[in-house]
Amino acid sequence: MAPHEFVHEPSSDEGADWWAPCAVRNAWLEAAEASQRVLDHTTIQDLLEQQVLIRANRTEHPAPPRTEGMPTPRPVLLTTDH
Repeated sequence: MAPHEFVHEPSSDEGADWWAPCAVRNAWLEAAEASQRVLDHTTIQDLLEQQVLIRANRTEHPAPPRTEGMPTPRPVLLTTDH
C-alpha cells in the first residue's frame, strides 16, 4: 500500500517538480512491491494451514490470564517458508 500521490503520475506538467525522485516515494514503492510479492505467493490454502497451526498452538499453550497493566501480547506470524 502506498499513498496515491506517490504511485500515480501527475496528470499535468504542474506536478513535475514534486514528481522528481523522492526518498519517501521510493521507500513506499519498495514496500508496496514487497507486500505485493507476499500476497502473490500466498494462497488460501497457506492461510488455512497457518490458522490450523495458530489454533493448535493456542490449545497447547493457552495464554496466561491477563492482569491489569500488562501489555497486550503481539501477534506472531507463522509461515510455511523454510
